[in-house]
Amino acid sequence: MALQAWGDVDIDGLVDEMLRWADGMPLERRAAMAALCEPRLLRTRRTVVATLAILDRLTRSIVDAVDPAAPDVRVLRQALGYGWSVAIAADAMLGQPIFEPWLAEPNPDVRWIVRENLAKARLVKAAPHLVERARARP
Repeated sequence: MALQAWGDVDIDGLVDEMLRWADGMPLERRAAMAALCEPRLLRTRRTVVATLAILDRLTRSIVDAVDPAAPDVRVLRQALGYGWSVAIAADAMLGQPIFEPWLAEPNPDVRWIVRENLAKARLVKAAPHLVERARARP
């Protein structure tokens, strides 16, 4: 992906631009998430913190979506189904407290996002206690 190639040479520039894209239309938001949710790019605290903030904002946008069944919103939701696990695996200490409140969200699309991420081996390895607590929830 071209955005990730940009991040390889200028991660700070990519992060700054993706923070702007995260306020765009659903497909722009999806691109922002996909650009940053790449393990090789999540090497600095600043990048992980910014990526987690974007994921949190994008997940909130799913809750607030006027038409959650719209194709572009569905594409964003599907991407969020893996993005959280990538970011949390990069730094579980930073990621868990931001992700954990979403475990209790009643929105069915967010529940799907949470379930998808909890099923990822990288999340089970990086944050086993989080996955265990989440699976024990009713």
